[in-house]
Amino acid sequence: MILRSTTQSSFSGGRFALYTRRFDFEDSVEGRKHLIMLRHSLGLKWSAYYGRMLTDIFEKGLRIRIEQSIGPEACSAKFEL
Repeated sequence: MILRSTTQSSFSGGRFALYTRRFDFEDSVEGRKHLIMLRHSLGLKWSAYYGRMLTDIFEKGLRIRIEQSIGPEACSAKFEL
């Protein structure tokens, strides 16, 4: 089962995306595997910024290890719960 959401999520990034309109937020779940994707058109530097935000939230705040991918128009985080 895959769940998708843009700007509507229990994750705070969804609310942030809704109010700032700087990126599209998408999350999907398949069993224990989760994928969070932030899509935008702001370039690689913003992807690095958003990637760091995901790292701080998950690894430092929640202590959940993530596998991250950063590109010029998106960044993502994969993790298992």
